[in-house]
Amino acid sequence: MTSRSAADFTIKVDDQGVAHVVLGQPDRMPALGVGGAREIARLCAELGAQSAVRSIFVCSRGWDSCAGGTPELVDSMLSDEASRPRVMRWISTVTQ
Repeated sequence: MTSRSAADFTIKVDDQGVAHVVLGQPDRMPALGVGGAREIARLCAELGAQSAVRSIFVCSRGWDSCAGGTPELVDSMLSDEASRPRVMRWISTVTQ
């Protein structure tokens, strides 16, 4: 099994080729920050390119599935018009 961790999520690939992407922390609703959003998008693309990964399972460690972006991510979208298309592209990439 291989694993990676970030503040917003963990990824573990088990011996059967299932990548487990676990969002958030147990004591709060999961949310992705700017760095976590970039990193999970990059890692999901990387996982998709690995022949050993048969599927990607996304779940939450928190008490709900997803709270959305962190306040910092939302603030960057509101204050920087140029970041909106980037975030929307990221959402499109992750949900494909």
